[in-house]
Amino acid sequence: MFRLYKVEFVKRIKTVLMFFAAIGGMVFVSMMFFKTIAENMEMLDSFLSTGMMNNILGAFNINVSGMKSLVGFFSTYCTMWVMMVGGVFFAYFGAEMISKEERTGTIEFLALKPFSRVEVFISKCLVLQSYIVLFFIGIYLVGALSLTLQKPYASWSVNENALNQSMIEAIQAKGDVAVSDLIGDEDLFKRFTTTMLMTSFTASDADLSKAGIDAKGLIDALGDEIDNPEQMFEHMLNDPSKYMEVFKTYATSDEFKNMTAEQFISNVKEEQKNYASLRADFVGSTHILRDYFSYSPAFFSEVILQKGMMSDLILGVPEAKALFTQLNWTGFNQVLINMWIVVAVLGTLGLSMSSASKLICTNSQIVLLVGIVFYFANSIISLSPVLGFLKWFTPFGYADTSGDSLNWINLLILMVISFIIASISLRYYKRRDFIRQ
Repeated sequence: MFRLYKVEFVKRIKTVLMFFAAIGGMVFVSMMFFKTIAENMEMLDSFLSTGMMNNILGAFNINVSGMKSLVGFFSTYCTMWVMMVGGVFFAYFGAEMISKEERTGTIEFLALKPFSRVEVFISKCLVLQSYIVLFFIGIYLVGALSLTLQKPYASWSVNENALNQSMIEAIQAKGDVAVSDLIGDEDLFKRFTTTMLMTSFTASDADLSKAGIDAKGLIDALGDEIDNPEQMFEHMLNDPSKYMEVFKTYATSDEFKNMTAEQFISNVKEEQKNYASLRADFVGSTHILRDYFSYSPAFFSEVILQKGMMSDLILGVPEAKALFTQLNWTGFNQVLINMWIVVAVLGTLGLSMSSASKLICTNSQIVLLVGIVFYFANSIISLSPVLGFLKWFTPFGYADTSGDSLNWINLLILMVISFIIASISLRYYKRRDFIRQ
């Protein structure tokens, strides 16, 4: 089978190299715009962040806020070239590895050689994956070079991957002394409580289920009222029946569903008291990092960066140097791993569909269309929370190209699905004839 692999590899390598040259060139040229974008981000942010522009850009997976960091810019600007165009190309390319030989009749000569159909299928699949790996090695080198050249123009950002337990404990222990000018005020308190509230409402489904209430639905129902908790508490006490109905609508446990008016009022008063106590402790405090940093490390790290206290923190807490970066290599690697797996899966799907189908003349075109539909369907789905569950029906929905995380579970599920489809296709391929239509 190695001889067959070698022949297959050499036969199509020129096409892949030409494609890499085109996409690699586009990636490099796109990254050269980073300096201009970074210098005019404030103006672009105000223009591109409108509802209409967000919808238009969302169709191409372009996130304006993500473009502010170097890795975010690479991910946002180059996802279309590397993952969308690359994914569709390799899906089409994989389909052509079978379809073209069937159209031209060369598959019939291959069948006369001492190779089983399993060997033919596996060798083509291995060649395809080898091409994809080589393509991404090239993209990695081009991307790394581009990011290194643009690094001097990048603003500092928080490297959340560095926020491990030892880092958090070190900042809690010595941070207040290092950044003694960080004092709690009303604005910071409101931002902190809003962040904590939103964090609790974006927790995992398992955590929210334990809480006994559909918090995501509740926050949508409360709307802008959550921006002013003090006023919201007063409204709840003045008209408890109205808010009880809202809470019971999103209750998932009997504790909330069977809550009486007296219990509701008592709970609201308790939360009001806790909020007032927290506010009294927070506003004017010089021990913000000691007392509150562990509750939301990423939030306070951003505050330190925004207030220009980064150097002071690093001077007092040397290990905090890893917390701030202009170029997050971990995020860059995570972006490319996500893209690579999606492209590899799409290539496998293209090869599999072509192997299982008897539509020799139109296989490749169908695969091309399916790849494009997958990409834009995922983009449209992301614009509406109601359609969120549909993302699992497109390979692009399993990847997180923000650079913030690497969800191996999702990626593993995607690879398993791809393997199952390939196995089923191989079974059909073994039963097919090679007669051209």
